[in-house]
Amino acid sequence: MMSIEQRQEQILKTLNAFPNASDRYEYIIERGITQPQMDESERAKALRVPECKTGIWMNMSHDGKTLSLRLDSDSIIMRGILSLIQSIFHGADCTELENAAFTLHEAMDIGDFMNSDRAQGLSQLMQRIRHAASS
Repeated sequence: MMSIEQRQEQILKTLNAFPNASDRYEYIIERGITQPQMDESERAKALRVPECKTGIWMNMSHDGKTLSLRLDSDSIIMRGILSLIQSIFHGADCTELENAAFTLHEAMDIGDFMNSDRAQGLSQLMQRIRHAASS
């Protein structure tokens, strides 16, 4: 099983294969389009991440060892970014998650899209994931 760091490095390698921010942006949009959406019952208000300006929902559980994570957004670009995050953390070891560094949003280099509000929202999302994995 790949570690969180290895998964993150693999995604960065994929993103860095694109020659510029515009191509990376298009790749993330395509991921957002193809990522299956949650149905309305999964988008229950209790699962909404209130710190994020864009509608973001997370459905998360763990068995004490492994995290199960499903993310969605009402924004296609955010759904694409969330699909990357989901591919890093779904199935991850909960103990490893507590101390894992999440630097994907800093390293994605998709131009002006990753402004401070979105980066802050992703940081809040990561805090919720870490907290849930440790409880």
